[in-house]
Amino acid sequence: MVRLKNILLVLSLFYLSGCSLFRPCTTTLTINNGNNDSDVILISRDNNVTNYIIIKNGKQFFDNDIMKDIRYVFINDSNIEGIFELRETDHAFSTKHQIVFNIENEQFIIDKNGKSIVFFTNYEPEMYSNFGDFENFEDFIKYKYEDIYFFIKNPPISIP
Repeated sequence: MVRLKNILLVLSLFYLSGCSLFRPCTTTLTINNGNNDSDVILISRDNNVTNYIIIKNGKQFFDNDIMKDIRYVFINDSNIEGIFELRETDHAFSTKHQIVFNIENEQFIIDKNGKSIVFFTNYEPEMYSNFGDFENFEDFIKYKYEDIYFFIKNPPISIP
């Protein structure tokens, strides 16, 4: 009887844990683009790459079916670029992460909505200067994200 209680306790803890096998979190992403036309590259954990173009003053929504395996989001327009690594945080219950990126006035404004996002942008050199002495953002990306650099610089044909 004690063994059954222990098993039930362990199973219930797994069930209640966030992003568990039984109840994974869901993630959506909305990108509001107030700048120039932007190139958005989504890279999954398995290095599947999808490329989108979001026109100036346009908006793009990515639902959970697209975002569930996405690990990196790279955004580039003629003025700014940034790489965003989506990570999961520990939380007690599964959550619906509704991430919003606003591209405004040549900067990114991010509503993480409970998702851990590590990001670097070309307009704030101090963000990546702690990693070494880099001439520019391009060199930093080549160094820090060498495993996906090829996909960032050679994305598939864009989807409008």
